Amino acid sequence: MDKSLYSYSLSSKDRAEVATAQITQAIRITMIGNALGATTFVNSSQDIDSDDETIISSDEQIIELRNNTLQMLEDEMIRQGNDEQELYENLSNAYAATYFNLNQKLTGEGKTKSITITESKPLLVTAYEQDGSITKVEEIARRNSIHNALFPSVGKLIVSE
Repeated sequence: MDKSLYSYSLSSKDRAEVATAQITQAIRITMIGNALGATTFVNSSQDIDSDDETIISSDEQIIELRNNTLQMLEDEMIRQGNDEQELYENLSNAYAATYFNLNQKLTGEGKTKSITITESKPLLVTAYEQDGSITKVEEIARRNSIHNALFPSVGKLIVSE
């Protein structure tokens, strides 16, 4: 039986089910497209949280994002199976491009850790206490969206190990 929405052999109920399935698929594909588009802004000055500065995501965060995005694509590829609209092939291409793109964004900096600042002190001091060097002040500021390195807020900070 032809499962096209315009098939005259379908009852009204079957036609509604086909239309619902097509709408659901279109919504899923649109959401996937939005998610893939968002991954291109990781570690860029156009990141939504960046305020025109480049946000540095840890390798762990990028790998987690990559794996979750690839799993989403795999799930949709399984749903599509062997389709006639070449959607499976397009999803496969998106899978390869996403893997390549997010792997390019890995910094190789290694792992990060979270520290808690209990009193406000210049970020220079915090960097020195963590690493014995002040070379990572700018990285810590960008990673944690700190605009004034002299007076960071108390709380948790993410720093390189």
